[in-house]
Amino acid sequence: MSLSKFERREKVSLLLTHGHTQIQIAQKLGVNRRTIVRDKAFLIGEAQKWMNDLARDGFNFETKMALDLLKDTQKQLNEMLLDPSLSREEKRKLLKQRDDNIAQQLQIILNGPLIASIEKRLRPFEQKEFENYR
Repeated sequence: MSLSKFERREKVSLLLTHGHTQIQIAQKLGVNRRTIVRDKAFLIGEAQKWMNDLARDGFNFETKMALDLLKDTQKQLNEMLLDPSLSREEKRKLLKQRDDNIAQQLQIILNGPLIASIEKRLRPFEQKEFENYR
């Protein structure tokens, strides 16, 4: 099965967020490790551009803190899942928690920029209203 570059990078991104090494990802996708190194560098570059755009558009500190907390929680859940003594039920519950955590991250990522963008565009109107009431 041959993936397009876009599809491969999507899979690389997902596998990296789940804690897989570059070597594991290369083996899983059937490509050279250098391909994964390049894909990872590309993804980091794109993420940096995205973060710069968010910062420019007013991505607020509270949103970043919430994302950081969720990412720390996800890391802890991933570490807990490595425990070989977990029962099936315990593992299922941890997987559910991790899925919920990822869903929360996505919700913040999707809504954060939208809210920040709306707030930025409303500021001039709020300022005008404030001046009218002086």
